[in-house]
Amino acid sequence: MISSIPMRPSRLQLPDPWRLNPRISRSIVQIGSSHFQFWVVYGYAASQPRHLERTNELLELVFEQISDIPLPHIVAGDFNAEITNFPVWEEFRQKGSLDLATIYHSQQGRPMPSTCMESTRPDSAIISKELIPFVSNIWVMDTTWFATHSPVIFTLDIQGPTIFKERFVLPKSFMEFAPTKPDLEVAHLKLLELEGPPNSLEECGVVVEKIVDIWLQSRDGESELPQALPSSLRGRCKEQKLKKSPVTSHVKIAREGDFEPNDEIISMATRRKTTQHRRIRCING
Repeated sequence: MISSIPMRPSRLQLPDPWRLNPRISRSIVQIGSSHFQFWVVYGYAASQPRHLERTNELLELVFEQISDIPLPHIVAGDFNAEITNFPVWEEFRQKGSLDLATIYHSQQGRPMPSTCMESTRPDSAIISKELIPFVSNIWVMDTTWFATHSPVIFTLDIQGPTIFKERFVLPKSFMEFAPTKPDLEVAHLKLLELEGPPNSLEECGVVVEKIVDIWLQSRDGESELPQALPSSLRGRCKEQKLKKSPVTSHVKIAREGDFEPNDEIISMATRRKTTQHRRIRCING
C-alpha cells in the first residue's frame, strides 16, 4: 500500500497461519478525524487448484476481521474472479456493502467495463455502506499500464472532517445497583401515595424509573450508589431517535515500550482507560 494520507497497521492481529499470507494486507486509514479499514486482497489465479475456494477463504477471513472492528471498510484488489461469484459475498451484501461494479451501474446507468482481457471484472473493491455515499468518478483505465489488466480508479470524497454513523442510544439498566424485590415494592407503595397508576406504556416507563429513583433516595448515602437515578438510565418506553456519532479510532500508536492495545479503540471511555494504563506503566517502569 502507498498512501499520501495518514495510514497505520491495524491493531487487531491476524490469526495463524494467515498472518504470514502475502495475499492479504490491511491498514487503518485516517481522513480528517475519521478512520476506516483498508484491505488489499490478491486472489488465487484460475490456473491454481481450488482457486475460487481458496480466495473465498481469504475473503471469509477478511469478513471476520472487519466484523471485529467497528469501522467502515474498503476491500480492494485483484480477486481473480467476479466478487459476486464468491459464497462469502452474500455476507458482505447483508451488511450493506456494495462492489464497485454495482455502484458504477447505479451512478452511470450502464455496466462497468471489463478490467481483464475485455471479458471479466476481477479488479474491484467492496465498499461498506458508510462509505458508499462518498464514492464517485469510478474509472476503468486502458491496458497501457498492465498487459492483461485495466486499473480501476475511484474517488472517495468525504464531505466534512468526520464520518458519522447513526444509532439508538437506549437507557442503561439499573440492575447494576442490585435492588431487591422487597426494596422496589416498598418504593412502589410510596409512589402510589403520591400519584395514581399509569395510563399508557410511556407512563409505565416513567413509573419504573421513579420507583428506582425513590429507592435510591431512601438509601441516604448508606452505600456508594448514586442518590438519584442518573439521566443515562432514564428514557424507557419513549420514542427513540437516531443520534449521530463519529466513526474514529481514538488512540495514537504507542511509543516504544508503551502499552499498546490489541484492538481498535472506538469509545472515549476506553481511550481514557488506555491513556491511564500507559501512565501507570510509565510510573512503574
